Amino acid sequence: NKLFDYLRAGIPVFATPLPEVSRIVTDYQTGWLCDSLNPEAMAKQIDRIRNNPSEYMHLRNQLSSASALLSWETECKALVELYQSFGKA
Repeated sequence: NKLFDYLRAGIPVFATPLPEVSRIVTDYQTGWLCDSLNPEAMAKQIDRIRNNPSEYMHLRNQLSSASALLSWETECKALVELYQSFGKA
């Protein structure tokens, strides 16, 4: 998934507001959501991002913790625990 690729690479995301993507971007403060797919609206939002380097750096700083929490290494532990619970029943 591109979202996780960007997080892992330390690049804030500019994404459409799909429910799960929106939740991750909002909860972990890892980027911006595009309110409209209209090219002019997207261009305006990209210009706003380009003209606000402090916001970009803030989001970029959030990426390392988000990447660690949303990594396969973290998620596989929960999956292993789930599989182990089936063996206990």
